[in-house]
Amino acid sequence: MVLVSWFVVAPPLVVQARRFKALTIPEFLGHRYRSGGLRRFAGLVVVLASLVYMVAVFDGAARSLDSLLQLDSSWITMAVIFVVVTGYTLSGGYHSVVATDAVQGLILFAGAMALPCAMIARRGGLGNLLDEVRRANPTALDWANEMPLITM
Repeated sequence: MVLVSWFVVAPPLVVQARRFKALTIPEFLGHRYRSGGLRRFAGLVVVLASLVYMVAVFDGAARSLDSLLQLDSSWITMAVIFVVVTGYTLSGGYHSVVATDAVQGLILFAGAMALPCAMIARRGGLGNLLDEVRRANPTALDWANEMPLITM
């Protein structure tokens, strides 16, 4: 689906967005259909979806920091994260957010590539790793299982 988005949907969307000098989807929709109401509605959808997403991100970050720093108050940690992220976003604007997202994407990609390699190397090969997984949970690699490990 990501490839379809990048190579089928994005190219014509970018051309049209540049023609309207639009930076956001709500701005593009407002210009494309000459509708301020559609622009506001799309903006509202983006804001609501972003809020739900950000609550989950802040909660996850707070739980991670609580665990790493051995704290018990996730609300305080969440407030600190909120202040730091909000301050960074307000001071740097849209471009700082894009730059941060790009760096985070590269870090996630590197981790996604390094983790399986490290696991295989640490266990002395793929066969040894799979044998150890089977010993720990005999049904983890079965396709008939509810949620096989292979599909994750």
